[in-house]
Amino acid sequence: MLRGSPYIFSRWGDSADVHRDTYRIFCVMASVLNPVFGLVYQITDPEAFDPLWARLVLSVAALLLLSLSYMVRWVEENFIALVRGYFYLLIVFIIGLTTWNDFSYQYTMGMLFAITGMGIAFSLGLRAHIAPLQRYLLFTVALTVVAGLFVSEPGANVWIVWACAASTALVIYVVAYAKIKAEELVVASEHRYHTLMNAASDAIFIAEPDTGRLLDANQKALEFTGQSLEAFRRMRLRDLFPEPDRDHYAALLDAHVFGEEPITEDLFIVGESGEPIPVDLSASRVDIDGRPVIQCIFRRHRYEQQLIQAKERAEELLRLKTSLLNNMSHELRTPLTSILGFSEILSEEATGSLKEHADVILSGARRLHETVNSVLGLAQLEGGQPSLELQTLDLVEHLKEAAGYLNPLAEQKGIALQTVYRVAPAYISVDAACLGRIVNNLVGNAIKFTEFGEVRIVVEATAAHVRLQVQDTGVGIAEDFLPRLFEEFQQESTGLARSYEGSGLGLAITKRLVELMDATIGVESTKGQGTTFVVVFPRVTPMPRASAGRPEPANTDRKRVLLVEDNPSTRALIRLRLAEFCEVEVAADPSSALALAEATTFDALLLDINLGDRMDGVDLLHALRQTPRYAQTPSVALTAYAMPGDEERFRAAGFDHYLAKPFTKEQLLRLFPRLFPTDRLVPSGPLEAVPHPG
Repeated sequence: MLRGSPYIFSRWGDSADVHRDTYRIFCVMASVLNPVFGLVYQITDPEAFDPLWARLVLSVAALLLLSLSYMVRWVEENFIALVRGYFYLLIVFIIGLTTWNDFSYQYTMGMLFAITGMGIAFSLGLRAHIAPLQRYLLFTVALTVVAGLFVSEPGANVWIVWACAASTALVIYVVAYAKIKAEELVVASEHRYHTLMNAASDAIFIAEPDTGRLLDANQKALEFTGQSLEAFRRMRLRDLFPEPDRDHYAALLDAHVFGEEPITEDLFIVGESGEPIPVDLSASRVDIDGRPVIQCIFRRHRYEQQLIQAKERAEELLRLKTSLLNNMSHELRTPLTSILGFSEILSEEATGSLKEHADVILSGARRLHETVNSVLGLAQLEGGQPSLELQTLDLVEHLKEAAGYLNPLAEQKGIALQTVYRVAPAYISVDAACLGRIVNNLVGNAIKFTEFGEVRIVVEATAAHVRLQVQDTGVGIAEDFLPRLFEEFQQESTGLARSYEGSGLGLAITKRLVELMDATIGVESTKGQGTTFVVVFPRVTPMPRASAGRPEPANTDRKRVLLVEDNPSTRALIRLRLAEFCEVEVAADPSSALALAEATTFDALLLDINLGDRMDGVDLLHALRQTPRYAQTPSVALTAYAMPGDEERFRAAGFDHYLAKPFTKEQLLRLFPRLFPTDRLVPSGPLEAVPHPG
C-alpha cells in the first residue's frame, strides 16, 4: 500500500506522531502555566493556601515526562497513556486547591479554566475512540461536585460552578465526537481513493497545476518508472519525459490540459532502466479536497501490451507443458522399473523360445525407457541450461565402446557398421553423458533409417577441431524438410503413412546438447541416397594423468543394506539383484523402516521418496540421521522424481547419492563402489547406464 502525499492522504502526518506531539506541547504549557498561576494567586491573595513547591514538582514532572519521551523507547511508546495519567493527577491537584480555599472566586475561575483547557488538550490526543475522554470528563465533573459538597461557605455559588463544569464537559464531548466522526469519513474517503488508484492498470500521477510538482502516484506508476514515492515528490511532471524532449512534451501537456487540444504525437517517458517507453497520455484537471490538481494517466501502447500478454501466455503454456511432462514421467517410471528390471532377468536366465520372448519384452522396455528419457531431456533443456560435468576424453576410445553395443543392432538389420579413425587419439572437452546421448542418437538414427548398405563412423581432426561424421546409405531426407530437421516433434514421415517409429525429439535434443558444449552440428542429405551428419568439437590437449597405483584389497565382509520402497515389484527386483552382493532388509513404510533400523545396524540406506505416507523419504532420512549410528551412513535417493533439479534438491536435503527410476542392472550395481569405496563388488564407473537405441 502506498503512503499518501501530504496534500491528499497524510495531511497531518502519522496519526500516532501527531497525537504524541500534541501532548508534548501540553507538557510544555503545563510546566509553565502551573507555577505562573501559583505566583499570581500569591500576589493577589497572600492569605490563600497554595504551596508553590507542589506546583514546581508538577512542572518538573511534566518536563521530565517530555524529555524521557525522546530518550526512552518505552516512554515514547506509552507516552499518550502517561500524559493522560498526568491529566488526572493535575486536575485532582487543582480541584483540591480550589476546595481548600473554599471555592474562592479566583480559584474557582482557575479551576474552570483548567477543566476547559485540559479537556480540549485531552480531546486533541484522541484517535478513533472517545471512551477515554468520556471517562476523564465524568471523573472531572464528579470530583467537582463532591468537592463542592465539602465546602460550608463557598466564595462562589457552587450550583453555578457545577453547571459551568458540566456544560463545559458536554461541549468538549460533543465537539470531540463530531471531530472523530469527521476524521472517520475522511479516512474512508482516502482509503477508497487510494484503492481505486492502486487498482488501476495504468500509471497515474497527481501534480500541482501551477508548478507541475508531483504530489502523488499509484503503485503502477512506481513499477513503470522504478522510482520511489519520496523521489516523485522531489520531481516535477516534466521530469518524467526524456531530456531532449522535455520542453516540447511539457508544452503539449499544457495545451492538452488547459487548451483541451488532443495529443496526436507519440510520447515517451523514462522507464525503470532509463530507456524511453512509448505511452499514451490522458490528462485533466480535477478537484481533490477542494484543491485543483492535474491527473495524468500514462498507458503503454496497445501493441506493446499485446506483446507482453503474448509473452506471459507463452511462459504460462511452457510451465503447463513442463508440469505435464513431469507428471507423465513420474507415472511412467515406476511401472517401467519393474518391466525393464524383470525383463533383463528373464533375458539372462531364460533359454529357447522363452528367451526370444523375453528379448522382445526387453527391447520394448528399452524403447519406452528411451522415449521417457527423451521427454525428460527436452524438459530439462527447456527448463534452463543443465549443469555439465566437462572432462577431457578421447573421442576414438568412446566411439569404440559405443560401436560395441550398437553393432548388434546393425547386424539385426543386415547392414555393416564401420569405423574409420583418421586420427587417434582425438581429445575433446565434453560431458560424457551428453556425448553418449549424441552418438547414440546419430548412429541409432542412421541404423534405423538404413535398410541396405552401411553406416560409417568417421573421426578426423585438424589442429583446432575434431570432426565426427556419421554417414549412412539410407532413405535420405527431402530438401524441403531439412530446415525443420532439428525442431521438436518433427518427423518427415507422419500420419497413417508413417514408416518409422520414434518420438521426434532425438535430433532436437542432439542439437541442443552439441551447442551446450560449444560444438556445431550440420547435415547433408540426398533423398534416396543417404545422409551425413557432421559434429565439430574444439580440440584440446589432455592433462597428464597420475599413476593409478595398485588396487586396494577387496573387503569380503557382506554389507547390510536397508531398502525402503512401497512398491512390491520394485522391492522384489532390487532384493533379487543385490542378493549376490549384500544382505538386503526391506521395509514398505517409514514406521517399519525405523523399527528395522533400531533393531539392526545397516551399512547403507536405499530410500524411495514417495512412500505413500505422511512421512516421505526425505523425512525418513532426517529421522534416521538423528540416531548417532546413522549420522554418516551412506544414503541413496531411489525415486521416480527425475525432472531437472530433482537430483540437486535431494542431495541438498541430505542424500549422498541419487538413482532415478527406471534403472538398469549396471546402474544399480555401480552404486556400490561409491557407497563402499574399498569393496570391489562391481567395476566402478558412472551411474548412468549405457543408452540403448530406441
